[in-house]
Amino acid sequence: MRHSVIVLAALALGLSACGDVKQAAEDGFKKEFVASFGKQCAEGATTTGVPADMATKVCECTATELAETQSMTELASLDMEKAMPIMQKCAGEAGLDIDAATAADAQEGAE
Repeated sequence: MRHSVIVLAALALGLSACGDVKQAAEDGFKKEFVASFGKQCAEGATTTGVPADMATKVCECTATELAETQSMTELASLDMEKAMPIMQKCAGEAGLDIDAATAADAQEGAE
């Protein structure tokens, strides 16, 4: 009986550690996503005439909000349809009025 309790405690601790590893992997993925998306988005936006500082601000905002609201799986298969409303919101907060076509052009320029 005592041996079973020890085994169950060890198993519970092991499962807890798996959750920590999974969370660390997701956090690392999201951090890399923010850096990569932000950079590619800003590069694409500047090719459409958006000033670099404004492009960086909007793209970093978009990348951060996506990472905070989407799962790792959702981010891995992200399409512009899902990103567009967030990008437009971030652009509005930065004082830049963009439409869907401009944002799509910026994303295509980054690809």
